[in-house]
Amino acid sequence: MRCLPLYAASGPVDTVELSTLDQDQVVLLDQIEGLGDVRLYSRVGAAYPYFHVTAVGKLYLAYMNPIKSRNNLKKIGLPAVTKKSITDIEMLERELEAVLQKGYACENQELRKGVCRVVAPLFDHNGKLAGGIGVAAPVFRMALEDFPKVGEIVKNIAHEVSLSLGGGSKND
Repeated sequence: MRCLPLYAASGPVDTVELSTLDQDQVVLLDQIEGLGDVRLYSRVGAAYPYFHVTAVGKLYLAYMNPIKSRNNLKKIGLPAVTKKSITDIEMLERELEAVLQKGYACENQELRKGVCRVVAPLFDHNGKLAGGIGVAAPVFRMALEDFPKVGEIVKNIAHEVSLSLGGGSKND
C-alpha cells in the first residue's frame, strides 16, 4: 500500500488517504484509518464532484490547464457544502496559486464540519498529476497552524511515492 510511509510519519493517529480523479470527480482510492480515539472514515470509492471543497480537488484545479479548470468550475459551480466552503472565484484562484507555490493543498472544514486535510500531489512517469496523498484529521488535532508542518511531511512522502511510480515532481 502506497499510504504506509505517510501513515508511519503521521503518527499513526490520523487517517491517511490516497485519491485520484475519475470522470470529473475526486475519488478516494484507499485509506488507512488512524488509531486516535476520534477517527475519520470515508468510504473507499466515494466520489466528490465539488473540486473546490476538497484538498485533492484543489490540486487538480491548480495543476490542470486554466481553461479546463474554469470550464470545470463553470459546470459544477462553487456551491457552499459547509459554512467554510470557498464560494468566491477570486478567493479560490488565490488559494490555487498558493497550492502551486507550497506544493500541497489544504482543506479546512470545507467538505465536512470538523474535518481538515493536507494533501500533496503524486506525479506519474510522464510528470502528469496522478492523484494525491494526504492526512485527514479532526480540527482539534490538526489546526491551521499545523498545516505548514504537515504539508512539508506530506509533500516529502508524496515525492518519494512519485519516484516509486517512475515520476518525480512538477519541478523535476
